[in-house]
Amino acid sequence: MDIHCVIFLISRLRLERGQIGEEIGVLDRLEHFQNLELIDFELKVGFGAGFVKLQMLKKVLLIPAYKDEVFKFGLLNTYCHFTWQ
Repeated sequence: MDIHCVIFLISRLRLERGQIGEEIGVLDRLEHFQNLELIDFELKVGFGAGFVKLQMLKKVLLIPAYKDEVFKFGLLNTYCHFTWQ
């Protein structure tokens, strides 16, 4: 099977430690994509604009990277979990 065909069949994606902005919107091209997990991610400018394109998602887990704020406010265990139907 061609790798390009396999990529379009992805239904769940988990990414750890990185940065993401408006480019997250390209995931709307994945026909079967339903679950997204972003762990320890820094949300860059434009994330919201790209994220609104992902209306096909059924489950989102977002644990942002806080960098300096972790030490300042003790937010080490803070996370967001959204589920809609």
